[in-house]
Amino acid sequence: MPINGQSVQVGFVARAEEIPPAAWREFFPPAREGAWWYQALEGGGLEDQFVFSYAVLTVAGRIVGLAPCFLHDVPIALVAPRPVALVLRGLAVLFPRLGYQRTLFVGSPCSEEGTVGLATGVTLGQVLAELRAAVLARARALRAPMVVFKDFPEPDLPALRGLAGFTPALSYPGTVVDLPPPDKEAYFRSLAQTQRHNLRKKLRRSRELLALETQVLAHPHRRGIGGDFRPVFADLPTRQNQVRASGPAIFPANPRPARIPLHCAANTGRRAGGGLHARLCPGGPGREQIHRAGL
Repeated sequence: MPINGQSVQVGFVARAEEIPPAAWREFFPPAREGAWWYQALEGGGLEDQFVFSYAVLTVAGRIVGLAPCFLHDVPIALVAPRPVALVLRGLAVLFPRLGYQRTLFVGSPCSEEGTVGLATGVTLGQVLAELRAAVLARARALRAPMVVFKDFPEPDLPALRGLAGFTPALSYPGTVVDLPPPDKEAYFRSLAQTQRHNLRKKLRRSRELLALETQVLAHPHRRGIGGDFRPVFADLPTRQNQVRASGPAIFPANPRPARIPLHCAANTGRRAGGGLHARLCPGGPGREQIHRAGL
């Protein structure tokens, strides 16, 4: 759809640093993950899992939008019923392509929501047709038969549901944060008696076993935190550990990304203070994804 009588053009770049910093700041302001986040992902040793790219939307040479994308070979075993997954896993030994579905995603593999960052006054509906055409063409060039607009927020869904050839589907289960004010005790009071009793008992046993302190660090390498974090993930069930640790370091001594928040739990040898941060409810409804298959 033309914007102010001008047509929308869409091109792709391979790295976040190829996009002007001013565009990142305008289209991905806090609390959205911006250039620093995607630069960290690009440098995180994930090349064997994800290939990142960025759709740049322009009108008359002016950038009006950015859409992060990534290519991923999705293991069929993640989504297929268990009996089917077992058969496909066996066949994939002889025919590797049966074991995965090459998919081009619009969004991020490590963010809560997918985002198309747009200039003030530009709506997703105004650029979606051109973005759709460009993404489908790129998927064909990459031999990816599936395209997904991943985990987009509710305000974007009316436009996305109208995409020709696409269909909505639920994403992975999300997390619910429900903290009544004003303090931790209010949260405990909001629980049913049995839940409250069980939670207090687990917290008491946890404190007896190990005292933990949580920190949020902007530059882990400056505090001597780095190296190989793969042992941390080694014991996670395979189906939950979808984004596995790879490469020699998760947090290398590389100061280029401006801010990488890191939550650390360390044995301090003393009782850690602090309040309750969140109640995590696994198994909540997943966000909606928009799929197109069979390009």
